[in-house]
Amino acid sequence: MTLPARRLVPSFALAISLLAGCDRTRPTTAHEVTPHPRAAGPKRTGTAPITLKTFDAIREGMSYDEVADIIGRDGEEKERYEAAGRSKASFTWSNPDGSSVGATFVNNALVSKSQYKIAAKQLIPQ
Repeated sequence: MTLPARRLVPSFALAISLLAGCDRTRPTTAHEVTPHPRAAGPKRTGTAPITLKTFDAIREGMSYDEVADIIGRDGEEKERYEAAGRSKASFTWSNPDGSSVGATFVNNALVSKSQYKIAAKQLIPQ
């Protein structure tokens, strides 16, 4: 083998092995997604607006069900990844005024939460 060919073969083998692992972390499609814990059970359909008090009641380590019960409705799933026995899922709950709460779960335990323009008290239009 010539010198450039000797370098090319290991480089090619490395590239193939790296690409082989890429499929494990891709987002799942809708038909591959494992449902969150209550998907088969009754859906939460509350309409009460989310307030800062509600947001503050949500704590790290809570399950999706615990968070959805506090908010009073199911969240909209934004993304889900599953790899090597671990899962990560992100959900959003929105108010009619555009304010929202986001939550990320790893293995169904809350690891982060965020809020966008959540007011201390939400005014309900009359």
